[in-house]
Amino acid sequence: MNTTNYLVLHSYKPKKEGEITLNIGDLVFITKDLKKGLCYGKNLGNNKNGIFPRRIVEQYDENWVMNVPLSQSILKGSLTKRRSKFQSWKKRYIQLYPRSLSWSKKINTEPIGLVLLKDCRKLVKIKHRKKTKHPLFFLQSQKKSWEFKCKSESDREVWVSTLMKQIKTLTNIANNSIPQRFIMGAKIGFEKNRMAEKNKKEKE
Repeated sequence: MNTTNYLVLHSYKPKKEGEITLNIGDLVFITKDLKKGLCYGKNLGNNKNGIFPRRIVEQYDENWVMNVPLSQSILKGSLTKRRSKFQSWKKRYIQLYPRSLSWSKKINTEPIGLVLLKDCRKLVKIKHRKKTKHPLFFLQSQKKSWEFKCKSESDREVWVSTLMKQIKTLTNIANNSIPQRFIMGAKIGFEKNRMAEKNKKEKE
């Protein structure tokens, strides 16, 4: 029997009948995983049962909760993102929290997607593409990947360096429970990018 509790990383307001309200920092118990990324469980704070998105909760870890202010936004702003080169770019309001990166359609609206920093495996800068003059960076998790388009080089540097710093901070707090291959993968990614640019210049 599953006795694991989960921590709510992003607030959620019911949109349909049968769903429950969740606030950042609430503890929930998941009774059953449902289709379309939903699950059924109980909010242990008020004992209410209902449906909520699986993506907004993470397995509870007492040490992390004590050391990380979950609701404190580290960095936020508008970026353009897409899942792959075959999909269209969409402007999103991005917010970086101590343990997650989320995006919503507009400022002050609920997130429509997020990635847990502990699941990230690669973070690299991408060179300009033919159809865009904006600086890009690539973020990959265990199952998904995203491209983000920034307004300027300095804007990209802020996002990439802040993301990297938070991953390292998170790793230290968790006593290295996050696989080190993320940090190494990120460094290797940057090195490959630099080497590709260097080789291109040498050929020219």
